[in-house]
Order: sequence, then C-alpha cells, then structure tokens
Amino acid sequence: MKRIEIQERNLDRKTGFVEKKIDSLMNKVENKIPDDLKSKLEAAFYKAFGIVFEKGTGVIDKTYDRKTMNMDFRAYRSIIDKDSEALIHLRRKLDRSLKKDIALTAAEGTGLGILGIGLPDIPIFIGVILRSIYKIASTYGFDCSDENEKCYILKLITGAMSRGEGRERTDRQIKRMEYLIDNNIFEGDLDREMKRTAGVLANELLTYKFVQGLTFVGVIGGYTNVKVFRRIVTYAHLKYERRCLERL
Repeated sequence: MKRIEIQERNLDRKTGFVEKKIDSLMNKVENKIPDDLKSKLEAAFYKAFGIVFEKGTGVIDKTYDRKTMNMDFRAYRSIIDKDSEALIHLRRKLDRSLKKDIALTAAEGTGLGILGIGLPDIPIFIGVILRSIYKIASTYGFDCSDENEKCYILKLITGAMSRGEGRERTDRQIKRMEYLIDNNIFEGDLDREMKRTAGVLANELLTYKFVQGLTFVGVIGGYTNVKVFRRIVTYAHLKYERRCLERL
C-alpha cells in the first residue's frame, strides 16, 4: 500500500529530456489553435466512449482472455493470505501484457501522426485505453460489464489527467465511488461521466491533437498518445490494485 501511495505521488514527475522539450514546443503553438477545436475534440471523445461502451465492449472482450484472467485471480486469491508473493506475480504478469499495449499505442499514434491524422484516431485510442483498463480490472477480479464500473473507469481517466488540487478532489470522489459500488448503493450516470471525461481529455490533448493533424510534424502529436496512455493505465493499475488489497 505504501508503494502504491509513492507511485501515485510520482505520476506528475517529468524526468525525460524528450518529454520536457516536446512540452516546451507545444506551449509555443498554443496561440495557433483554432477556436472550435476544443469543442470538436470533446464531441469526438464523447462519441468514442459511446461507441466503445455500447458496441465495442463485446469486441474488446474477444481480444483478451477475460475468463482466464478471472480464474487466475481466484486462484491467486486463494493463496495470497499464505503467500504475499502471489500478488506480486499477478502484478508482474499484468505489467508484461500492458507493455504490449503501450507498443500498440505508439505504433498507432505515430503512424497516424506522420499522415497528418489527428481527430480520426480518437476512437482507436479510446478503444486501446479501455481494453487495457478492462484487462487490469479483470486481473484483480472486477467486472467491467456493469454500468457502475464503467462510470468508475471514466472517473479513473479523469483522475489520471488531473493535477494538484484537482487530483486530490478526484481521488476523494473515486474513494467514495468505490465504497458505494462495493456496497451496491451507487447509481451512476454514464452519459454525464462520458461528457465530463471527454472534456478533461479534450483540454489535456488540445495542443497535441492540433499538432498531430499536421503532416509529418504530427509524429510529435502522436507521441502524446503513448504519454497519456501510460499515465492513465498506470493510474488505473494503482487504483485497482489498491482496491483489490482493501478487499483482502
């Protein structure tokens, strides 16, 4: 639990030279962004969430072995009390799988960025993110087919993108949501959460998606897909692992 807390505090650290340089470059092009791009981004993210949640969940389930993951968790759960190393093995197994998803995100974002494609890649990007979060949830014994759990996942994405006081506020909301879901008294509004999360992502990715729409320069914008993907998946992994530990 202490390791999880430390990792959560370190989420906002920028240690890479390339990351700092690219963020500096993004700041220089902010005043060139069209006024209507943010609203278009919000609409695109909202639509992407709707498509994946309504039609894509079954497809996503076919791209990874959810049943086996659930069986693995039950098997590990039976021995965790006797051997704490079992949970470490479970986490490492999941980490190896998520690294492959990072490579997929890099290929998708950079490839479309080179072609000057920004907005059209959003449904693919959201699909990959949700697929990875579903894998995390299944690994720790949670069912993502439930609408309340989908609301929770959207709140995790918001939390991952938040900083400072906004992160602290969202962390409290996530904690309360966990309690309500686990006690079967949560009534989520999926449409409202989709709109909120779409707004958060649009605000965070505004400059990057603008750059990604410029041919060849777009490879820089595509880079941010990996950055955001890693941030969201890392945050979700920490939250689900902690939630699992609290249930033991």
